[in-house]
Amino acid sequence: MRSKAMGPTALVDNPACIDSALVSPWAHEATNQNQQRVRKSLFALGLLAALLASCSGGTTLGGARTYYESLDLSSPEHAVTTFTDAFSRNDFVTVWLVFSPIAESVVGQDINLLQYGQVLDTAAVPDFQDAFLSEVFPPLDEWEFRTEWYLFDQMMLFADRHDAFLIDLTGPVTVTGHTVADDHTDVATTVAGVEGTVTFRMTLSPSGRWRVQQVIVSDGDTTSIAWPIGPQ
Repeated sequence: MRSKAMGPTALVDNPACIDSALVSPWAHEATNQNQQRVRKSLFALGLLAALLASCSGGTTLGGARTYYESLDLSSPEHAVTTFTDAFSRNDFVTVWLVFSPIAESVVGQDINLLQYGQVLDTAAVPDFQDAFLSEVFPPLDEWEFRTEWYLFDQMMLFADRHDAFLIDLTGPVTVTGHTVADDHTDVATTVAGVEGTVTFRMTLSPSGRWRVQQVIVSDGDTTSIAWPIGPQ
């Protein structure tokens, strides 16, 4: 079983003992947190918009205005395929783009609050702190982008190098059915190497595109939002 799912409150074993060098560049800005979070979000959106707009200059997008708009999110099943295809080729920026707005917010909060165990299996990496610091947190002037989605991408690449995915979606994915509810659609799949059913809970974005709100493994916690979803 390649699912290494952890509980929805999983943290680094003792957050109080985390080396201060591992602290996110924003973690020291505890005061006026809501106001600063808004500013960071606007900054991140600006950078992301610039990134996506730049893609259209040298990439064939089939008439789409931006890279995001070129993604096939036209149905829950197509969005799952877009999400898992991106995961399988280590394109975690696209994985982030297919997350629902709520899921992006939750994952971003996990990163800002140092809850790295919500994103990858910290216990699977010997000398996690040293390895994580050297590979994910270089000096700030060496960062390509200073945003949560960039950190998410770097953390997931780190997980790939260290076999530390909580739920490994790199294997072939087969859609087996779907269930429609009032506010979401569940897409049931089988994923090679993962025991049982992996369910993608899909929601509609304001623009009518389907996005991933939850990834739920067999016997997983359906109340927890975003990535990853571990067993109860």
